[in-house]
Amino acid sequence: MMEDALDGVKAYFDASLETALTAIETARSVTIPRIVGGIATRTDLSYQFPKMSLLPRGVNHEYGDTDAPLKDFWSLYDIDIVITHTGSDYDTVQDALCRYYEAIVNMTIASWTYGDRFDQVTLGDADFSAMMESQEDRRLGQSLYISLEVRAYEH
Repeated sequence: MMEDALDGVKAYFDASLETALTAIETARSVTIPRIVGGIATRTDLSYQFPKMSLLPRGVNHEYGDTDAPLKDFWSLYDIDIVITHTGSDYDTVQDALCRYYEAIVNMTIASWTYGDRFDQVTLGDADFSAMMESQEDRRLGQSLYISLEVRAYEH
């Protein structure tokens, strides 16, 4: 169930993210660095950036009529999208993360069912971590955490 939700979000991102990023690049006359190594559905411990992971945060279930058999219900999957990027200056790192956020918002507006994979997908909070500096090579790093709620009818 959660694994299916993660796989469905990943499939939608694999099919739509490149188009969304290209549209932003065209509109703003900028270049956005692409995710290295693909989108992970587990914690990505590599040191290649930018990187994106889809991580499970929690599951809730909602039942309709409590007098009916409890075999039909809504599953609400909470998924965290974590995007991490590094670079040599603050603006480059933060601008890339902001543009990824914009792409994900645009993708969700374009299809709130993520290509009919789910009944409804809604975006929650987006939080930027503090900018960190590596002691070894003085590169700057920052992460963006986006919460996503995926609603699927289970029967």
